[in-house]
Amino acid sequence: MKKLDKTIKLLEEIRDFLMEKSEKNRKGEIEIGDNFYYINAYGQVHEEIYKDNLECDNYISIGNFFETERKTEDKVKKLEAIVRVKKYIKDNLGYNPDTWADWLSPEDKLTLSVDTLDEIIHYDLHVRYKPTSDIGFLKSPNDCIELIKECKDDLLTILN
Repeated sequence: MKKLDKTIKLLEEIRDFLMEKSEKNRKGEIEIGDNFYYINAYGQVHEEIYKDNLECDNYISIGNFFETERKTEDKVKKLEAIVRVKKYIKDNLGYNPDTWADWLSPEDKLTLSVDTLDEIIHYDLHVRYKPTSDIGFLKSPNDCIELIKECKDDLLTILN
């Protein structure tokens, strides 16, 4: 019985260690009293002092938690660019890039990516698997070419 008790105690210690490590990884290296930045509902950057409470933990859990003002401002620029690109697709290409694709059908679905060394935007074909895409999915190579031509700066902001 002693051996079982020791094993249970060891397993509990391992569990506690892993849970503590997981919590630290989720929160990064932030400590109570440290400053962090977040984006409010109006797209404005705000600074906050970290308190170990539900409000601060919610910012962390949804990814609205940044170590520097610069990183937060970059995220705002990216989100604004995503909105402009999706609006362009809806207004000029005539479909919603987030909802048109039927992943059970064999029709082409295209995403954009960028070669960060030379900042050339490429399009990639997807038929059966659904990759992640900040701007949704495009229907044709011609749509990709038009979008790259008309929204290049915004696409570089999003894809870099």
